Amino acid sequence: MLSFTFLVIAIVACSSIEGTEKKVHKDTSEGINRFHDASDHTPDEDGEMYLATYLQRYYDQYENLSPEDRKERFIKEIKKSIDQNLDEKVTVEELTKWALDKIEHEAYVLYKEHLNLTEIDTDNDGILSLDEVLTDFKAHQNTVNEDSEANLLERQIKKEEAKFQYADRNEDGYCDSEELPRLVMPEHFRDSNTLFVKQFLFDYDTNSDGIVTLKEFIGNSVNDPNFESEEQIQQYFEGFDKNEDGSLSTQEIEKAAQDYITLDEVKREIAAIFYLAEGKDKDNLTYDELAKVSEYLTDKNARLPLDADQTAPEDGDDQGEEGDDQGEDGDYQGEDGENTEDGHIEL
Repeated sequence: MLSFTFLVIAIVACSSIEGTEKKVHKDTSEGINRFHDASDHTPDEDGEMYLATYLQRYYDQYENLSPEDRKERFIKEIKKSIDQNLDEKVTVEELTKWALDKIEHEAYVLYKEHLNLTEIDTDNDGILSLDEVLTDFKAHQNTVNEDSEANLLERQIKKEEAKFQYADRNEDGYCDSEELPRLVMPEHFRDSNTLFVKQFLFDYDTNSDGIVTLKEFIGNSVNDPNFESEEQIQQYFEGFDKNEDGSLSTQEIEKAAQDYITLDEVKREIAAIFYLAEGKDKDNLTYDELAKVSEYLTDKNARLPLDADQTAPEDGDDQGEEGDDQGEDGDYQGEDGENTEDGHIEL
């Protein structure tokens, strides 16, 4: 059985700060998280695409094909899965929805291949309760010796509870085979930014008033190895604080999540690929036009041009939202893929 190391998408970065890079805070807590696949969806330094890190199995099917055969197979993929209204044209929304559906499907494949619940499912009923998840989580924690460690453990438990509630789509108090991939690999799912916001608040909102002050942010980041100084921590905070009122509201945290979780990087890559095709119709690509940039969608070693993100229009970051909400039922999805959250974060 493979070891799983869950990547909690707790982003502490802002691209508006010149000379800084996005940083990811990983939750190193154990429990069911140890079953997470060792892929952390962080591209390597030579320009690997986020899309390729998420869809390794999809890209593998093209690995031993010639460029011509890759293009031919990809055109079949367009007809079968991408061109949803069968009008022989592809929009950026259709291409984005296809990619996000593939990523969610990858989570179900990984779950079926590697997750063994024997150690956690104590009553052997094939589903997990919150008690089973928390019992397993606590069993893999180190002994708590100080109040600070107890407070940290309490926050981690709250984050586990939030993750369970996120995964429990039908709110029956259990995670079944259709929901367990969301529990183990939430970063594969397009609505995971709502979970990010809750977990961000658990990490930084120490007085639980629904906002994060600069003092709270610094206090909970000072020992973070991602930061070199308190001044740098303050810079990142100010990047989040869009209205410059000295605190982060849930709306500002939601915006940060929307901008910086890795699935939104995938959306930006898809938008860049779409516009690199330079179709005659800026809103629609023919199959042949899309096939011209199929390299980026079939070759995991392909690298987008360094300025590719500038190719897409400014609103390209938001492309695919309409498709996100449409979410078709697939044989890998127990739910319809819709984001049921109304945008309000309740703790």
